[in-house]
Amino acid sequence: MDISIAPYELTEREGLTVFHFAEDRSSAERIAREFLRAVNQYTEWFGPMHDFRGLTIIEVPTGYGSQADAATILLQASGFEDPDNPTQLYHEASHLWNVELAERPSPRWDEGLATFHEVLLVDVFARDNEYRAVEAQADRIRRSWCGSSKTRRGSERFHRSSMAMKMSPT
Repeated sequence: MDISIAPYELTEREGLTVFHFAEDRSSAERIAREFLRAVNQYTEWFGPMHDFRGLTIIEVPTGYGSQADAATILLQASGFEDPDNPTQLYHEASHLWNVELAERPSPRWDEGLATFHEVLLVDVFARDNEYRAVEAQADRIRRSWCGSSKTRRGSERFHRSSMAMKMSPT
């Protein structure tokens, strides 16, 4: 259970409730729209969420950390502030499809998988948005995790495969 107390405003849309700070009123609708867009794509890839009964997104101050559980996403204010950067939201939304593994290869396995899904979603949505803006964001993510989008062998391979995905016909 997640509890956050603040003078929240409320935005509701299609089974989603967003508690947000007053100054982020215009961002709350975008957050709801992007979340539902991400859920539609993840559902297409992985199937529906198990036992879904709606979800709540709660804005918390930047620095508190974003996280997801079965019914709630705590999303830092920084995730509301930049309209060209929905990656925190995509990352946390992907955790809703985490499965319990009998043997976890690493304690950070879920985070690595969520980051992969976040970057993949940015690349897939690049087909629908202005290409350069979204690709620049994907490159920033790659650099933050890999140092460069082309220096490490694995990230170079990922970069080439994501480019091939964008170039392939839909």
